[in-house]
Amino acid sequence: MDASLAHLMGWTETTKGDVPPPLTGPSITVSPLPLPHPPTVFLFGGKYVQNRRLTNEMWAMDLSTRIWERVDAGRGPGPRYFHSMNVWEDKLVCFGGMSDTDPMSVHDDIWFFDCVSRRWLQPPTPAPGLVQDQGLLPMARYAHLSSVSRGQLVVFGGQHSDNSWIYEVNVFDLSKRIWVSKTAQPELQGQHSKGAYRSVATSSKSHVIIPTKPGDQSAAHSFSLDEEGEGGDIWCYSNYDFAKVRRELDLIAPTSSSDIETPPSEKYRSPPSFAMQDQSGRMRGSSQPPGLRFPAGGIVGNYFILCGLYLASSSAAFSIWALNLDTMVWKHIEPAVLNSGSWNRAVIWPEAAKVLIFGNASYNLAEDYGRRAVNLDHVAVISLETYGIYCPPRLQVPAKTQELGLTMLGERLASDFEVVSNDGRKIKCSRKVLSERWPWFAEQEAELRKATAGILRENPTVDISDTLLGSFTPAKLAPTCLNIPEPFPVCVALLQYFYTLNLSTPLQNRASVLSALLFIAKQYKIERLAKIVVHALHERLEPNVAVGIYEIATLSGDQELQVRALQMIHTAKTASSSRSNRQGSNGA
Repeated sequence: MDASLAHLMGWTETTKGDVPPPLTGPSITVSPLPLPHPPTVFLFGGKYVQNRRLTNEMWAMDLSTRIWERVDAGRGPGPRYFHSMNVWEDKLVCFGGMSDTDPMSVHDDIWFFDCVSRRWLQPPTPAPGLVQDQGLLPMARYAHLSSVSRGQLVVFGGQHSDNSWIYEVNVFDLSKRIWVSKTAQPELQGQHSKGAYRSVATSSKSHVIIPTKPGDQSAAHSFSLDEEGEGGDIWCYSNYDFAKVRRELDLIAPTSSSDIETPPSEKYRSPPSFAMQDQSGRMRGSSQPPGLRFPAGGIVGNYFILCGLYLASSSAAFSIWALNLDTMVWKHIEPAVLNSGSWNRAVIWPEAAKVLIFGNASYNLAEDYGRRAVNLDHVAVISLETYGIYCPPRLQVPAKTQELGLTMLGERLASDFEVVSNDGRKIKCSRKVLSERWPWFAEQEAELRKATAGILRENPTVDISDTLLGSFTPAKLAPTCLNIPEPFPVCVALLQYFYTLNLSTPLQNRASVLSALLFIAKQYKIERLAKIVVHALHERLEPNVAVGIYEIATLSGDQELQVRALQMIHTAKTASSSRSNRQGSNGA
């Protein structure tokens, strides 16, 4: 791979400020707060590698500046490590972990951290009118797994203070603030034990809908839908016997009373309101992940991202894999930036389609693993979108409403305005639709009204045609029409977008129209249109059209799409050269 291209797919940045020292077993979590809050990761707890002292300090790093700072978070959990930390609403949820008291102790407490105030909240108590059933309290533990689904924290496995395994699934209702179920799991001589050393569990705040009917243009592109209760299906991946790896993939799906119960299994027992399913046999691919220690994971779009440390007899490497949850095929992601240095802990940032890997670019990975050290001096940033992995845009207008919008446009219903293309042809439309869904148009309309009012005050007899504002390069707005210097099909496609907030027609999905729409979106800062056009180009990116899409992405300044297309071009050329060389050798 070309060095400059590799740098655009993954790069290293030095962190600044009050950088935490090397730690063992801290939690690192991306803040759930949206803009205008700065993108942030929170680091909590852990054991100092240098003096082996546990801490309960909270750090925050601004992802836009890479500056670390200590957070005065108030009274919260005591010092601990190998606890879990999950996101729910605008909070972080901390559970369990181990302390270094004598004898070693493990915890069963839950704490909420408010990301807005950056303070720990008071320990949760049951909601009014509710009483905690003492029989449902979980065992204290550390190095367990946890994830959020339908507003509930689901905790899996983990270990006692004596390092023996816990075979239990526990569910905590985050709104009611009570433990609602406790389900013992089969032990089976530890064959399916779950813990942070060998397993990872994760869920997503959204899920991806993939079109099933190729001829259905209203569903031409995949899209995202938000999950109820800040989380849906939980995916749990485990690897055992690192010398001869055995992989397991379990799906823990939230259910309703109308759902069909899954058949009983010797491997697990489903907790109430959830159905556990073994998906291990569905995984495939020309290569699959090796045994990974202390794996981390997350859901980005329709991919399960798996990261972890791979230790061989003579080498060590930080490894990243992606499982397509539709085809169940594994793909190895091999950014060059990870070829050297000590990379210790990954966190998935789905909203930005990035993997952040903390470590030190100058240290030795095998040595740091021996110390169980997580370094925070550098962060390697891996752009997943350059590999075609990202969250598709969310569906904003339901399909039926899109059809109604297209009907209104096609039959000129409620039309009081016109868009004029570069050949003079006119398209009747609704001024209100444009004003509500196109900020630039609303701004220009307001300026037009203001200018018109001023002119009429100065000269009450002026003709209305004299009140045009002139050129808003390149479009020109008049009281009854908007002149857009684009071909007629592009103007129609643009109006179809405003009526549907989607690319749902064959016209919109022509290559030439897509490129024109992308330039319009960039020029007029129509952010959603730009996102869904780039998404459409990603989905149609194949070797035979990669050059054209590369040119479009280059001219529009969309770097991730540009890099992915260029990588595809290089791969195709390399494959072609290899075939030519083989044919030449055979001919000789």
